[in-house]
Amino acid sequence: MKKSGFSLGAVLFIYMVAFGYVGFYSGTCADEYFGGAFLLSLMVVCASVIVGFFLHIIIHELGHLVFGTLTGHRFQSFRIFHLLWQRDTDGKIRLYRYKLAGTGGQCLLQPPPLRDGDMPYVLYNLGGVIFNFLLAILGMLASVVWSKIVVLAIFGRILFVLGMMMGLENILPLPGIANDGGNLLALTKSKEARQSLWVQMMGIVKLSQGIRIKDFPEEWFRMPDDKQLQNHMEAVMAAYVCDRLMDRHQFAQAQETIDSLLERETALVPVHRNLLRTNALYCELVGACAPEKVDTYAAKDLIRFWKTMAANPTVIVTRYAYEKLYKRNEEEAAKYLTMFEKAAETYPYPCEIAAHRELLAIVDEKVR
Repeated sequence: MKKSGFSLGAVLFIYMVAFGYVGFYSGTCADEYFGGAFLLSLMVVCASVIVGFFLHIIIHELGHLVFGTLTGHRFQSFRIFHLLWQRDTDGKIRLYRYKLAGTGGQCLLQPPPLRDGDMPYVLYNLGGVIFNFLLAILGMLASVVWSKIVVLAIFGRILFVLGMMMGLENILPLPGIANDGGNLLALTKSKEARQSLWVQMMGIVKLSQGIRIKDFPEEWFRMPDDKQLQNHMEAVMAAYVCDRLMDRHQFAQAQETIDSLLERETALVPVHRNLLRTNALYCELVGACAPEKVDTYAAKDLIRFWKTMAANPTVIVTRYAYEKLYKRNEEEAAKYLTMFEKAAETYPYPCEIAAHRELLAIVDEKVR
């Protein structure tokens, strides 16, 4: 799913307005609070922006948690940047390190059982934006009520600006951007999209319980048709199908399926599309390892994606295979093996680590 020029322009406009105001407000504060000392004013405003930005990310995910819980969901995991708190099989909540490119945070819940093939989804998706807007309003009220307290007055105004910026960025259903508004719009279009969301959420629960994707219920896996592939909430099921083929070591079928998906216009979000490309490259490397196909898969844009997902086991294993089987660079391959072991120490899903160890072993066996 490619971001349209309109979407990028809209997001850029929101940010320009917000940070343009921050710059203007710094000058206003310099005259009003700091006797014309613009640099001091700018430092206070920038510090408020940094703290306010982190606070809005946390409050956004808390909004998903609160409204999701109110509609029958159960806590599963809560992530802010690289820190992830997750409920494990024994019911205890543990801290892990986990990074997902393009996201500052994520709150995942265990959904209630499907009723007539449907699930509650509106408030869960809107919760983050609602909390951003509420904090923005509270910030503005604080800046008025405590206008004589310089730090609170400035911080409250910044909270308002950031809250409006992040709320609008997340609620506007912009083409090609899988934000809360876009997800909500996609979910309203079909019951199948909502069932797909349910499977995705339950899949995380299964992984946290130590169940590999190859052992997920058979009925969860359906390949979307061409129409369904235009809805990003349904298109993700195609990635699920491919992931199961990979976990079952059906590499030829996985590669063929991925190639078919990549040749078509689909609504797959970039992170899913690039992980599919990464898996297809692994399949080629442990299969025919044809140089022209390897080079086609390992394009520059995919390598850039790998850098943003450097600690992801799928990326590490494929880069290990690439160096070991294609480049024949043992020293470089050893580095990725070390990276894998380091990532495995804090990765939240040990069953996925076990699956990737099998993929590493297949690479080593191929060398012999």
